[in-house]
Amino acid sequence: MFGYVVLSMGIIFAGYSIYAQSVLSQLVRFVRSSPEIMNKTGRISDFYFVTDLARCRYGLVHYLYRNAQAPTELAAKFPDYDHLRKVSNIAYGLHLLFGITVLSGAVFVFR
Repeated sequence: MFGYVVLSMGIIFAGYSIYAQSVLSQLVRFVRSSPEIMNKTGRISDFYFVTDLARCRYGLVHYLYRNAQAPTELAAKFPDYDHLRKVSNIAYGLHLLFGITVLSGAVFVFR
């Protein structure tokens, strides 16, 4: 039964990651082309929310989470920064929730 919960959470996380990637693709491309931001976020791939987030590379989501106000590099290019930040934060939260679900499932099964 708990396997269905883990599977459902994985499907929700994967679906939202694809949505987040489509919404944030312009931001990801801009970050990849900006050496100043890349120094703060670390190296990221073009499909950050689909591949890198699943590999626990949190540089970009931590950068967006910590900067409630759009940094000067991003303010002019992305007027909808607040929306982009919310999408990123939800993807990060779902990833953490999926990890907690998997770990609690392992504890539940192997106790």
